Amino acid sequence: MTIQPKKVDARAHARALRAAFSPQACAELGTAMARQLTALPLWQQADTLFCFVGAAGEPDTRPILTAAWAAGKRVCVPRCTAPGQMEAVPIAGPGDLQPGLYGIPEPLPHLPALHPEEIQLALLPCLAAGADGSRLGHGAGYYDRFLPRCPGAYRLLLCPEALLQPTLPTDGHDIPAHAVLTECRLLTPEGGNAP
Repeated sequence: MTIQPKKVDARAHARALRAAFSPQACAELGTAMARQLTALPLWQQADTLFCFVGAAGEPDTRPILTAAWAAGKRVCVPRCTAPGQMEAVPIAGPGDLQPGLYGIPEPLPHLPALHPEEIQLALLPCLAAGADGSRLGHGAGYYDRFLPRCPGAYRLLLCPEALLQPTLPTDGHDIPAHAVLTECRLLTPEGGNAP
């Protein structure tokens, strides 16, 4: 079996697992991940943060965004600009968001984008994650096209334990994460240390 059918199967499996997550479960996951994250040195050292805005079935990232604003960090979130393309836009609070592509909250159109090279910590969504840092996305390639433009960013996947796999099918276009954060722990591939 080639990589693409394996990815299709892995996505179907992950979506079936995610379908069981209630809004309350997503809120609890987000709160637990925020608690884990804000205790890490990599959080404390990062002044500029890029974070997805959690949608249905994903961990609620509002606790992380709120903690970042409270800590005086520059908070950027994705804004889709074309199919498969996105940019990072600094926002000052939830009032800077409106429904965007796929119904996911995005920055208001008049807000200027940030140069991706300025991002120090990138918090990434996934359908599932491998303990080795592999990421299974929805297949549109937004993050795999965006992340090479953020060479200084520490890439951290936010993945519930229920969606964590030993490994996932990947190809040459897939950008691995430096680490995976669940509601319980931080996993660094091959026992590597997070900054």
